Amino acid sequence: MAAIGAPIVGGAVSLRCFAGEPIATVTGAGGAWSVPVPTANLPCVVTVSGGTVGSGGPGNTEELISLAAGSGAALRANVTPLSALVLAGMDASGLGEALFERHETDAIGRVAAVMQAATELLGANLSANGFTVPSGFDPVGGAFTAVAGNAYDDLLEQIRDALTQAGKSYGELFDGYERSADYIASIPYGTTAGQTGPIVFAKTGNNAVAADIAPLVGVYRGQLGRSFVPGNDVADTDSCTITVTADGNMTVAANGRSYSAAMNGDPGDLLLQVVGLFQVMASDVANDKYTMVTVTRGYVTEAVARKGGYGFSDATDRVECVVTDPHPSTVGSAMTSVNVTNGATASDLDASWVGVYTDGSCTVTIDDQAHVHVVQGTVDTQAQLGGDQDDTINLFPTIPAQAFSAADRRVGGVLVEFGVTRTSSGLSVQVRQTTPRPFVDMASCSALQKTSS
Repeated sequence: MAAIGAPIVGGAVSLRCFAGEPIATVTGAGGAWSVPVPTANLPCVVTVSGGTVGSGGPGNTEELISLAAGSGAALRANVTPLSALVLAGMDASGLGEALFERHETDAIGRVAAVMQAATELLGANLSANGFTVPSGFDPVGGAFTAVAGNAYDDLLEQIRDALTQAGKSYGELFDGYERSADYIASIPYGTTAGQTGPIVFAKTGNNAVAADIAPLVGVYRGQLGRSFVPGNDVADTDSCTITVTADGNMTVAANGRSYSAAMNGDPGDLLLQVVGLFQVMASDVANDKYTMVTVTRGYVTEAVARKGGYGFSDATDRVECVVTDPHPSTVGSAMTSVNVTNGATASDLDASWVGVYTDGSCTVTIDDQAHVHVVQGTVDTQAQLGGDQDDTINLFPTIPAQAFSAADRRVGGVLVEFGVTRTSSGLSVQVRQTTPRPFVDMASCSALQKTSS
């Protein structure tokens, strides 16, 4: 089977075996392929390139590899991004493709064990980073069909979506993973934990139980984590997790530290609705532990868990996790007709905002995903209207003006806000660091005119 989130149809299959001549074939309509290979010629590196992604779909631009190793009348070697990652993990042991470059016969006996170890490591890394890994994980030799609902196919789609969200290519993924298995953390899946739509709670109020937060169950991967330990410096990381389980337990983890509390009907177990967002708070009074998850316009945006203290923002023993730009979208056909206090996205804007604006000394670019890129003097910075808690839309009916604010959370608890206003005189942008205090003005541009769309 050859697949990349959909079957690779008409792809060129090439087998380079340890013995014998190269073998070639073509994948079928469902991505399947088969060729006879003498057992004595194994193992074989399998490469698939070209063809289309799905029947009649776009051309496949990736070259994927796998490894056919073992014995038996019907040996399976799936060729997918997962198999490519397994081989990338094997190369650190001098096997994988390196085996065929050195052609060391005595190394063949170690291939199966090393491939198994590389497979287990890949599964653990994917699972730790929010991906849904099938039980009995065997991406090279396991049977699967490239259709939605199949566990392996769904995992391939998760990887594809995560790469798109992270702005990375498959090539970067394979090369980065070959250098370090920790590279998986650079394409975290679960900025929305695989949500197909916004989370909706049926009730608010205290004495909440696990069933009340059932729509929240999942693993959410954040990009900005912080841990606070009494007597130590604050530790920042680009990898953190928010985990909500079916029994109502909510855990926040970063830098190897985590705290949990569960929704089990205590008075402090609360679903609080604030304008545009929900704050889901669980208390474990007996152990003095508390967790709060913030859901903004239906998408998880941040969480904090603490031990002791009297508030989530100033407890000296706490763990924080922020999901940046949790709800990316593209501009809509019309400007939103209401003010959006929390969680504004590109879909709240219309296409007339997209373009390049300048006055000669300041240039602002807004794309169809509401990335705002500001260049003024030595300042070159950007943010996105991506559903963060601090992303807002403001309309001013008494004057001809529309405005939005795109917030950018950064390492160290830094918050930078991009205030964008459009009037008849042009576009104005104010970039300011608002957290931590004092405020720092970074860029200010006014009366910018659109030069291109």
